[in-house]
Amino acid sequence: MNTTEDFLAKNIERLHKATHLLAARASGIDEEKLVAYPAILKKGGRLCCVSVGFPSADSDFIMPYVINAAFGLEMCLKLLLLCESEKWEQTHNLNDLYLAISYESKSHMKDVFDKLVKNSSVYKGISRALNEDAKIQFSWNLDKLIAQSSTAFDDWRYAFESDSHVSCFAGYFEIRTAILSAIDVSKNKNS
Repeated sequence: MNTTEDFLAKNIERLHKATHLLAARASGIDEEKLVAYPAILKKGGRLCCVSVGFPSADSDFIMPYVINAAFGLEMCLKLLLLCESEKWEQTHNLNDLYLAISYESKSHMKDVFDKLVKNSSVYKGISRALNEDAKIQFSWNLDKLIAQSSTAFDDWRYAFESDSHVSCFAGYFEIRTAILSAIDVSKNKNS
């Protein structure tokens, strides 16, 4: 691993630790008890935290959680792209970064992601809450979640602005796990 990759890897881990704490606070639980990261919905200027089994969300931590999580995913995708092609992209757009990685990495990420969410009651509960209660179309699909979260780092810094835009941020842990697995595969392939 070169110096830039090492620097990114260390900061990705630091961002994750902070994101974990913010997710727990946004969910209203102790960080040791956090088993699933919340889905966050912004609808008409209103913020909502969907966390199965923990209904006492703390809205003060919703925006910081999403912003930090989105930036963490951005850094993960940039590290993967750097491992694959030694390219550095100057963007916060998650979908642009995702589209720039190899087909092999995307395929690997989808496999890892699907294994994490398949047949889980936690994921089914979050989907049900978003689809039925919040009345949005939601599914645990890697491509769709990255596309939905694509501009989260920019958008959520201004989430306090009241508008009719509906935004959903979900799948942080699952997307992160899939990207990190693809990074490992890419490093092993290049060594």
